[in-house]
Amino acid sequence: MNLKNKILYNLTEKIILKNKKFKGIHKGESCYLFGNAKSLKYYDLSLFNDRISIGCNALSLHKDFSKIGISYYYEGHPFNFYKFFKDPYTSSYRRHILGDLKKQKIRENSDINFFLDVSDYPSTRGKNIFYSHHFGEKFSNYSNCSLDGFFSANQSALSGMIGMAIYFGFNKITLVGCDHLMRPRSSDHFFEYGEMLKIIHPGFVNEEVLVAAQEFVSLEVVTPNSEYKGDLIPHVSYEDLTGKEAVYRENYEIVLDDDLITLSECSYPYLMTKSQFLKNSVL
Repeated sequence: MNLKNKILYNLTEKIILKNKKFKGIHKGESCYLFGNAKSLKYYDLSLFNDRISIGCNALSLHKDFSKIGISYYYEGHPFNFYKFFKDPYTSSYRRHILGDLKKQKIRENSDINFFLDVSDYPSTRGKNIFYSHHFGEKFSNYSNCSLDGFFSANQSALSGMIGMAIYFGFNKITLVGCDHLMRPRSSDHFFEYGEMLKIIHPGFVNEEVLVAAQEFVSLEVVTPNSEYKGDLIPHVSYEDLTGKEAVYRENYEIVLDDDLITLSECSYPYLMTKSQFLKNSVL
């Protein structure tokens, strides 16, 4: 640990140690982890309220978010809730309107435990907000990854949610809306326009994370139909899991108009309209 991280750890140790109350709290239970991919446009989210769930990123923008009964939420990207941020596409600083929207969702869901990066402690606090950080430790496996210490699984929302689930003591994880873990894969998010696109690509995504996780938990990914299979981990189809057929809904049917406008005004290259989606498909 370098000097910068030593100082940061000393300043925030008491904040991080508050997470210790969650250690093993769900030992031996099963859970759902929700990504943000397009397969969520085919699912009735109310059918996933039979287990404890962990969500992340933009999931709270889904109209049916409250029907899941999310207990925990991962927002581990650093400096994610300040008024201004450095645009990754232009390298300039601009108003972080998406951060403002996410902060609003935290206030609206006071019954959910949110986990943010400790860098956001000065900007965003609340009784239901907790913090984690890697303190310079690189991820190698989940044995040395702890919410009350060095949380090195913060390289992605998937690795972060899995790290939380392992820390909580879950022994089975069903991944929902994680389309990059299927073959063929799909891209983009549930709040973007258009149906799932099939992507044929060699190799595995998040292989290191998934292999490391299976030392502690069993994993499976939900697929929308028989055309998709689990990539590296087993799969279960939506119909086999819920007893219902998948039904497609467009982004304007599952996300509020005001939230769609906010997303379209972000600097990220989201495909929010039919014309944007068709143009990208042609390219």
